[in-house]
Amino acid sequence: MKKQIILIILFLIGCCLSAQSLDKQESESVKKQVIAEWKSQMSNLYDDAYKEHIIRRDGLELALAYIIRGSEPTGGRSLWISMHGGGNAPKETNDQQWENQIYLYEPQGIYVAPRAPWDDWDMWFKAPIDSLFQDLITMMIVKENINPDKVYLLGYSAGGDGVWRLAPRLADHWAAASMMAGHPGDVGLRNLINTPFTIWVGALDSAYDRNKEVEKRGYEMDSLSQTVPGKYIHQNNIVAGKSHWMDQVDTAAISWMNRYTRDAHPKQIIWTQEECLRDAFYWVSLPSSIKPVRGNTFEAEIEGNTITIDKMDYDEVTIWLDDDMLDLSQPVTIQYDGRTLFKQVVERTEESMKQSIYERKDPSFCFPANVTISKEMTYEEEEPVERIACDTTWFTGEGTQYGGIAGTNGGNCGIFVEEGDFYHCAMNHIQYDSSYACGACVKVYGPIGEITVKVVDRCPECKMGDIDFSTDAFTTIAKLEDGRVPIRWQFVPCQEDKNIKVMFEKGTSPFYFKAIFYDIRHRIKSLEYKRSDGSFVPIHREMYNYFVAQQGIDEDPSKCGPYTFRLTDEHGGVVYVENVQYEAGVEIDLGKQFPKANCGEDSAVDEIENSLLWSDDILRIEAYDLLGHTIYSTNQRDEYLKFAQEWNRIHIIKIYFEKFSRVELRK
Repeated sequence: MKKQIILIILFLIGCCLSAQSLDKQESESVKKQVIAEWKSQMSNLYDDAYKEHIIRRDGLELALAYIIRGSEPTGGRSLWISMHGGGNAPKETNDQQWENQIYLYEPQGIYVAPRAPWDDWDMWFKAPIDSLFQDLITMMIVKENINPDKVYLLGYSAGGDGVWRLAPRLADHWAAASMMAGHPGDVGLRNLINTPFTIWVGALDSAYDRNKEVEKRGYEMDSLSQTVPGKYIHQNNIVAGKSHWMDQVDTAAISWMNRYTRDAHPKQIIWTQEECLRDAFYWVSLPSSIKPVRGNTFEAEIEGNTITIDKMDYDEVTIWLDDDMLDLSQPVTIQYDGRTLFKQVVERTEESMKQSIYERKDPSFCFPANVTISKEMTYEEEEPVERIACDTTWFTGEGTQYGGIAGTNGGNCGIFVEEGDFYHCAMNHIQYDSSYACGACVKVYGPIGEITVKVVDRCPECKMGDIDFSTDAFTTIAKLEDGRVPIRWQFVPCQEDKNIKVMFEKGTSPFYFKAIFYDIRHRIKSLEYKRSDGSFVPIHREMYNYFVAQQGIDEDPSKCGPYTFRLTDEHGGVVYVENVQYEAGVEIDLGKQFPKANCGEDSAVDEIENSLLWSDDILRIEAYDLLGHTIYSTNQRDEYLKFAQEWNRIHIIKIYFEKFSRVELRK
C-alpha cells in the first residue's frame, strides 16, 4: 500500500515542481563554461584588430602600440592604457606625442599607448572613445588573457584631460587611474567612489589655470573621502618647482596604482550620467525603454541580503546579482524610498550569465541572476514564483475586472488585441515575471464558470495569484457586482491554429535591434540569433515584452537581416527559423509554431491511469473543488479513473484506507 501512496504523491508533486535553478556549485561550473565559450567566440571577432594593432569602429581607427613586460602571473597580466598629449595640433605633432608616450612609463604587464582617432583638443573624451576603449579591453582579455580586474588608465597633458573624463564615466572598468598634467573642465567625480585616483600636476603649470583647477579637484576628493569613510581612495600630488613637464617624477604613480585591483561587485555604487551616456554601470543596467540624460543618478548599497536604493532617476532598472554580493540561496530584498519593492529568492540561470557577459563583454560582469524593478512595484508577503518545465501548477488568488484593451496594443505586453476580442487579462506583477507571461494562456475557474484567456497586460497592484480580467471575461466566471472573487487557475497551451509572428519595430537598424514575437502556443523562455560563425547569441527581453539588442545583431553594418532565430519555449520546445527578412512595422509569419508539450490535462489522465493503482486497502476516494464542493466520490474500483476527467477542477483529494483514517492531498 505504501507504494501506491508514494506513486500518488509523486505524481501530484511532479505536476507542481518548477524547473530547478542552478545551485551555487552548479552556477560556478556553468559560469566557467559560459566565460570560456564567450572568449572563444569573441576571439574570432578580434582576429584582424589584433593582427593589425588597429581597432576599427563606426569609421574610426584606434591604432595601438604596446609593450609586454614580465612573465604572466596567475590570473593574467595587467593592462595599462596610456593616453598621449597633443590635442588641437597638426597630425605630425600628435604622432610625435604618441611615440613619446610609448616609452614614457614602464609598468609590468601589457602597456598600451593608443593613437587618438582625432587631432583635436578633446581627442580623448569624445563619445566614441568609450566604445573603442571597451573594444581594446575586450580584445586584450580574449587575445592576451589579461586580468579584467587589473586594467589601469593614465594619460599626460591632453591625455590627462581624457583621464579626468574617462575615469569617472567608465569607473567600473578601472582598477585605478592616474591623471598627469590635464585640465578637469566641468567633470564630476562622485562616480569614483570605488576607483583609486591619483592626481599629478606641476605647481607652476599655470596655463588655463591648470594648477589651480587641479588643486581644487584635489580638495574635492579630500571632501568626498571624508564623507564616505574608506571610499574615494586618492592621492594629490602638486609637484613643487615643476611646470607642465614634471621630469618624470609622476612615474611614481605606477607603483601606487599597482597596489589596487578592481572591485567589480562593490557594496556601494554612485552612478551619475556624464556627457557620454551609458546603459550599464557595475551591477545595474537600464532597460532599453529608459532614455538617460546627463545628470541622471543612481545610488545604492548592499548590506547583508538587502539592496537599498538611495536615489533613482529612472522608472525602471535591472539589478544584476552574484554570490559574492549576497546570499542567492536566500530571499533578496530591494528597498527604495522607504518601501520594499522586491523580496524573493532570485534563481541563478545560465541565460542570465550569457546575457550579461555578451552585453557587458567582461567576465567579471557575468552575472548568474538578475531582477528588473520599477518605482511603482510594491511587495506583498507571498511565496515566490518559479518557472516550471511542464507547467501544470494550480494557483489561487482573486479575480477582478477592468475595461480591457480590445482593438489596441496598449497593454504592457505590447500585443495587439483584435477588435471584439474581449477575453484577455492582466497578470499580477510577480507572475508577469518581467514579461515571461506575455502571450500565454491561462485557464481559470471562478464561482460560476470557467474560461481560458490570454495574458496581454500587467497588473502592478495585484498580489501573487491575482488576475485582472477584461469585463466580458470576468462575467463568464463571476457576477459583475461581486467585484472581487476567489479564482483557481493554471497556465495552459494556447489553442493557436496560427503560426508564430514577429514584428520588427521601426527604428531597428544594424546598430539597434527591437522586435516582438506573438501568437505563441507556450511561453517564450529565450530568443537567440545565429551569427555567421554558427554560434547562437541570446537577445535580452524587456519588461514590455520586446526583445532588444542595444548594439544591434547585424554583422553587416550596411543592412538589416536576413536573420536566423531560435526560440525556446517553457517546456524546452524549439522553433528554428531561417532567412527571416527585415521589414519594419509589418507582421511577418514565421511559418512555424511551438510543438505540443507532453503535459496538461491529457497527460494527467494518462499518468493517473499508470500511477494510481487501486488497492484493496482503499475504501473510498473523494475530490473537491476550490470552493469545497464535492466533485467526485467513489468506492468502486472500476470508477476511480473518472476523477481524472475532472482533474482540472480538483483542488483537494481525500483517500480513505482500511488501515489509515485518510490521506489528504492538495494540488
